[in-house]
Amino acid sequence: MVTFNPFDQSVCESLPIKFKVILYPAPILYVLGEISFVPRANYLRIKNNPALISGIVQKGALVDVYIDAKYVSSVKIQNLTKKTYNTFYFRLPKLTIGNHEIYLRPKKQTEPDIVSPPSQIFEFEVLPAK
Repeated sequence: MVTFNPFDQSVCESLPIKFKVILYPAPILYVLGEISFVPRANYLRIKNNPALISGIVQKGALVDVYIDAKYVSSVKIQNLTKKTYNTFYFRLPKLTIGNHEIYLRPKKQTEPDIVSPPSQIFEFEVLPAK
């Protein structure tokens, strides 16, 4: 590829840039607190505090949990199937009453620098215990 520099009217040859894009599938969250099969809704309310989350993820992944844009922890992966996916579960830390956001990011166990974009961001409200 030849590039023209408009500032000094010179012409130079560009070196090719090669990079590899690997998208790792985002996990699917299907339980958030007492809400199972989490809908694609943005405003969920949970009473269980601390709440349990669970879902499915591609086999061989680790799942990092982020609450309010801060890393919380990696979740436990259950290697119970011989399929291409595994289930995970994680008890969230006790959260303050009010609004929060949660999203998940999987990464490859054997190559932890391969990380997916965040999953869907779920907004939820922690209600006071009755």
